[in-house]
Amino acid sequence: MNAPSQTRNKKLQALHQVLLKLNVVDCKKEIVGRYNVESSRDLSDAQLDELLDSLDTGVKNRLSTDPALKQWRSNVIVHLNKYGIYATNNDWSLVNQFMLDKKVAGKLLYEMSLQELKDLVPKLISMTKKRQEKQLSEIKMAMYN
Repeated sequence: MNAPSQTRNKKLQALHQVLLKLNVVDCKKEIVGRYNVESSRDLSDAQLDELLDSLDTGVKNRLSTDPALKQWRSNVIVHLNKYGIYATNNDWSLVNQFMLDKKVAGKLLYEMSLQELKDLVPKLISMTKKRQEKQLSEIKMAMYN
């Protein structure tokens, strides 16, 4: 009976180590929230394995030297900046929280595949355009009222 709990505890430790490597400990609640749980301890074994695989992919992507992956990640960051989401002083918490929103990507930037990054850019462009149109409309309304 000890072996499964020791294995689970090792997996939970591995999860925390990966969160540290990706510098996303501050987004842990949102990350585990993808599975509709409050804490990593509430994840099923299958969910924990899936999350570890996903975050391990994020670590590999972060270290990747693939120029296409780096370019598309950079494109996403440019469009995040245009939308008003910035990483300041190497603090990526706002970017991470924004990316984790299911309406945006539902995952961290580094977890995304090349195709997911390519698919995200037009979505960000559209979101930025809608936000700018709304702001312009509000300015016009304020001017005429």
